[in-house]
Amino acid sequence: MLEVITNAPYPNRVQITLGAITSPPSGYAGPFVQNGPLGAFNAIRDLQIYVDGSLQTVQSYNFDSANNRYLIYMNQGFNLEGFVQVVHHVPNPPFQDANSVELVGFALIGNFTPSSDVLAPQMVLVADPATVPFGTPSTTLLWATTGVEQVKIVGSNGLNTGFLGPSGIYTMPLGSPGVITLTMTGYDAGGNPIYVGSPPEILMVTATVTITSISGYLVQDDGSRFLLDDGSGFFLLDA
Repeated sequence: MLEVITNAPYPNRVQITLGAITSPPSGYAGPFVQNGPLGAFNAIRDLQIYVDGSLQTVQSYNFDSANNRYLIYMNQGFNLEGFVQVVHHVPNPPFQDANSVELVGFALIGNFTPSSDVLAPQMVLVADPATVPFGTPSTTLLWATTGVEQVKIVGSNGLNTGFLGPSGIYTMPLGSPGVITLTMTGYDAGGNPIYVGSPPEILMVTATVTITSISGYLVQDDGSRFLLDDGSGFFLLDA
């Protein structure tokens, strides 16, 4: 059964639950698709969301298959306990769920719950190791997320990974001494950035990698390789 829910601590989100995930499903089994020119259901295009009579602007959305629901984010926070109304007008042909059940038109009133949500969008990004001596060929980036479908990592060294999965490992080549700043952005399944907070901001986390200079005295030089001693150990570098 369709239900509209708002809940803390999401100041700009509406969720539409489609029904319990059972066999057969109780309600609809998403996502919705039209066998026509509209294709996949689009919350920005196919819904009107009002709060206390004011039409809201949808910033992004995604379908959460694990919980059979659409998560819809406005471009600003709103009164979660206000009069929230979600309206869908049936196109021709109508949208259908995964079991070819047609989606009816609806005008649903939202219910507020103070309980939190296990899918609060969260991310963590670390580099291991985060500090390396010059000459180290690479370091490893590791990340994990909650409530995020995909990520993209860019770096001040020119790195751009493109879209990656919600968790993983990436080997990043290293170069000259200095500090590399890495920024990871969270996206939904459609490639839309995820917004959190009030006022909403794009979900991002950062990490840094420091490549230190080697200082010391030359121990050996055979013309192609250099053995340096910085007082705490030896470093063998190619010319």
